[in-house]
Amino acid sequence: MPDSDDLTSYCGLYCPGCGIHQGKVTERVEGLQKILTSYKIGDRKEALSKEEPAFKHYDEFEQVMNGIKEVFGSCAGCRKGGGIPDCKVRSCAKDRGYQTCLDCIRMETCSELKSRSWALPALRKIRDEGYESWLKTKREMVEAGWSYLADGDF
Repeated sequence: MPDSDDLTSYCGLYCPGCGIHQGKVTERVEGLQKILTSYKIGDRKEALSKEEPAFKHYDEFEQVMNGIKEVFGSCAGCRKGGGIPDCKVRSCAKDRGYQTCLDCIRMETCSELKSRSWALPALRKIRDEGYESWLKTKREMVEAGWSYLADGDF
């Protein structure tokens, strides 16, 4: 099972497979910002708002994009303080000293895990394949360019 410094979350995600961990969110937001700047959308927001009233909120939109980069720009991984700050799954597993939720006898009936559509299937896959085999596969997938966002698993 994973060491405390591993990049496998308690609920069965492989952190390097996450688009946030990979920097894809920042990359996409910065790409959109670059396009909007090149077309001078910010400078044209008043004229554009005559065609589409939503452009009246362009300054707020820019703030939201910067906020997305700030909040979702990077992630150290679940076990290193990244991810959802108030994650109940992480709190529960840490409080009980579990390496993952696989250690819990209530895993299959846990409402927190059931509320995350990926969690139980991911944990079962780790259990069925064995952690080392699962980890090797995930590492190879990430090295080949895979992420949860691209795959639709997340």
